[in-house]
Amino acid sequence: MNDVKDILRQDLDDINKMLAIIKQRIDEYKLDDAATLHYSKRKCGYQYYLRREGGSREYIRKTNMDIAYLVAQREYDLRVKAELVKQKKSIEGILKNYDVEAIEDIYAKTCDAKRKLIDPVIMPKERLVTEWRQRYKGGMNPYPTQGKYMTNNGEMVRSKSEKIIADMLDKYGVPYTYEPVIVLKNGKKAYPDFAVLNVRTRKTMYWEHLGMITDGEYASANWDKIKKYDKSGIKMWEKLIVSMESDVEPLDVSEIKEKIEEYLI
Repeated sequence: MNDVKDILRQDLDDINKMLAIIKQRIDEYKLDDAATLHYSKRKCGYQYYLRREGGSREYIRKTNMDIAYLVAQREYDLRVKAELVKQKKSIEGILKNYDVEAIEDIYAKTCDAKRKLIDPVIMPKERLVTEWRQRYKGGMNPYPTQGKYMTNNGEMVRSKSEKIIADMLDKYGVPYTYEPVIVLKNGKKAYPDFAVLNVRTRKTMYWEHLGMITDGEYASANWDKIKKYDKSGIKMWEKLIVSMESDVEPLDVSEIKEKIEEYLI
C-alpha cells in the first residue's frame, strides 16, 4: 500500500512541474485581463472577436489573428491552472491523512492472545521479516566457503567487499541473507550473493557483487549468470542489483550507499 503514496507523490511532483510551466506562460502574456474570446460560425469557418468589460465587442481581422491565438491560449492555461491547483490540494489532503501504518498498528496493539487467532490484512513488519528470512535462508551455496571476513551480523563472507555491502545493508536496516538458493525457470539453482528485502515496498531483490570484472574468464561467467537471471524474469535494476570492482577501480562505497537508498529504502 505504500506504493500508493509513491504514485501520489510522483503525481504531485508532475503537477508542480506543470504548474510552473503554466504560471510562467501566464506571466508572459501582455493582454487585457478583462477581454474574453468569442466567435460566430461562418460558411468559411469562424469569425472571432474580443468581448471587453462592459460588453463592447471588437472584431479580430485575419491580419490580427495573433491576438485570438494568445487569448485562447491564455483562457486554456487559466483553466488548466485552476484544475491543477484543485488536483494538487486533493492529493496533498490524501497524503496528509493517508497512514497505512495505522492499519498495521491495529494488529500490533491487539493483545497477544487475540493476535494468535487473527490473520492480519497487512502483515506486521517483524513477522514479515521473520518469514522472509525463513524463505530466503542464507549459507545455501554448496561451494566450499573460504570466508575470511565476518560481518557485523556474524556471517562469514568470501571477500572484504561483501562484508562492506553486508554491513551497510545492516546499517540501513535492510533485511538480507547471504548466498540463499533460488530456482530459475530452467529448473537450475542459483546462489546470488545476497537476497535483500525492501520493507517499505515488501519487494525482494537480489544483489550480485562482481569483484574481478576485468578478469576475462570471471567476467564471462558472471555475464552468463546475469543473462540466466534475466531469462528467469530477474531483470537488472528491477529485481537485480549489481555492483562491480576491479584491481584498477576498487569498490566505491558511496555507490553502494546510493544503490541501497535508491532501491531498498
